[in-house]
Amino acid sequence: MEYLSKQRYDEIAAELKHLIDEVYPKVRDDLAEASAQGDRSDNAGYREARRNQSKTISRIRFLQKILEHSRVVDHDLLPEDRVSLLSLANSRIFRPMPGCNSRSSAPRDES
Repeated sequence: MEYLSKQRYDEIAAELKHLIDEVYPKVRDDLAEASAQGDRSDNAGYREARRNQSKTISRIRFLQKILEHSRVVDHDLLPEDRVSLLSLANSRIFRPMPGCNSRSSAPRDES
C-alpha cells in the first residue's frame, strides 16, 4: 500500500490521464503506420514502435496499480505533537540518550 499526499495522488492521476488520452493513441497510430510499411522482421521503425507501445502500456499499468492500492493522507489531519506519516523531523532537537556514546554518526551542527 502506498501512502500519498493529495497533491501527489493528483499528479499521478494527471500523468495517467495524459498517457491514456494523448500518448497512447499517438503510439498506437505510430505502430499502425510502421506496420503498414511492409515486412516487420526488417522494419526497425516497427520494432521501435512496439518498444514504445510496451513502455507506454507498462507505465499505464504501473500508475493504475499505484492509484488502486494507495491511500490519500490528509496532512492537516495528522497530529503535530508526534512523528507520523508525512511528518517532517528536525534532527537538531534529538539528544543522545544517557549512557550512549556521544560520538554518533549523526551530522552535527558546526555553525
